[in-house]
Amino acid sequence: MRALVTGATGMIGPALVNQLLDESWNVRILARHSFNPALFMAPVERFSSDIVDLDSLRPAMEGVDVVFHLAAKLHLNTPSPKLSQEYRKINVDGATNVARTALDAGVKRMVHFSTISVYGPSFGQAPHTEASPLNPQSLYAETKSQSEEGIRKIFQGGQRSSSFVILRLAAVYGPRLQGNYRSLVKALRLGLFRPIGSGRNRRTMIFIDDLVRAVLMAAQHPKAAGQVFNVTDGQIHTFNDVLNAMAGAMGKPPLSFHLPYKPMRTISAMTDHLSQTLRLPLPRLEPLVDKMIEDVAASGEKLRHELSFFPEYSLGEGWKMAIAR
Repeated sequence: MRALVTGATGMIGPALVNQLLDESWNVRILARHSFNPALFMAPVERFSSDIVDLDSLRPAMEGVDVVFHLAAKLHLNTPSPKLSQEYRKINVDGATNVARTALDAGVKRMVHFSTISVYGPSFGQAPHTEASPLNPQSLYAETKSQSEEGIRKIFQGGQRSSSFVILRLAAVYGPRLQGNYRSLVKALRLGLFRPIGSGRNRRTMIFIDDLVRAVLMAAQHPKAAGQVFNVTDGQIHTFNDVLNAMAGAMGKPPLSFHLPYKPMRTISAMTDHLSQTLRLPLPRLEPLVDKMIEDVAASGEKLRHELSFFPEYSLGEGWKMAIAR
């Protein structure tokens, strides 16, 4: 089997590529820039194609059995309006370009990586399922939702021998952390982090090794064709659960002191206004405060029921592995 992996040098890519290599797949990657070969356990075939350039994708797709489409413009807390075009170009146009070339090349299956953020917040609701209406609240989530729809239309109107699978990922954690969780680990190490709010708001997570197993199931299982799956560890955690698992993995005691949400939001709004007035190049604090009380709950029951996927790592075990590596 030959795999093509886009976005292979990000957080998830190396773990996926190495598992494919370990299972004797021939692996081809798309990489616009140079990368550290040590990311991968064995040599891989590299194409310098760009997903926004339809013609340059065609040679990379020749002879490929499965495409794993990871490449994306990732979530930013406060993206500028100028980034809107870039998000759509990469996340929507890029994804549909990959789908078109995969279909034209007779690829057996395209695995598209999306996010549970397409559902929007889940305050006061049961965990989202794949049948839940989409309500994206960020530019990233909006473009991911649009990419899903674009891919679905392309494959449903194409050859029956080719299929797609859409995976809506929970928050992924592991050794190559990025974004908010990477910053959170650093702050916890230094003893500089204090949670805001009660910490009882919900989070949905998955450890990288479990994610890779789920991805390979979705790539090969006959029942996965044309389906959408939430990929989670099968549990709904509170933010306190996540923080305490992280602290425990570092040998630190559970966090007991929480800052009150409303006063902190007022202070952050005032600070943001002051920095904007003085034109200081500082990150906005108000969205970060809101992020801390965000409630994101999604069910992974469909993946368990239809593909018999059972995660191997609990939250505590996963964070110990993530911190230790």
